[in-house]
This record gives sequence, structure tokens and C-alpha cells, in this order.
Amino acid sequence: MNVPTHHSGYTNYSPPEYEKVVEDCDEALKLDRTYAKALKRRAAALERLERYEEALRGEQILRGGNGGRS
Repeated sequence: MNVPTHHSGYTNYSPPEYEKVVEDCDEALKLDRTYAKALKRRAAALERLERYEEALRGEQILRGGNGGRS
């Protein structure tokens, strides 16, 4: 099985293109919603975009919570 990898989220992080980082991480998370590296990068980008509630949900998922989802 050929599973695509999503490294573009990391190349878009420098120079910072935070909206693109969020989009790239969202694509990676569609394949694996528990992918820690994508969750961390997405949360960091969302913080830079001052989208704090969304960033917090990602952090909650990393800590084992449901991120506000049931």
C-alpha cells in the first residue's frame, strides 16, 4: 500500500506561511487524526495566527483529550 507522506507542512514553516502550514497539517490529519507532529505544527501556526481556541483544541488532543469533540 502506497501511503502519501505530508512533509510540505514543514517546508512551509520557514519562512512562515502559517495559513499554508495549517492547510498542510489538516491534510496530514485527514490520514491520521492523532499524528502528533502535525498536531504540534498546526497548533503553533494557529497561535501565530492568533486563533487560540483552535490551537488549544489541538493541544488537548495531544494530551489525550477529545479537543471539545464528543
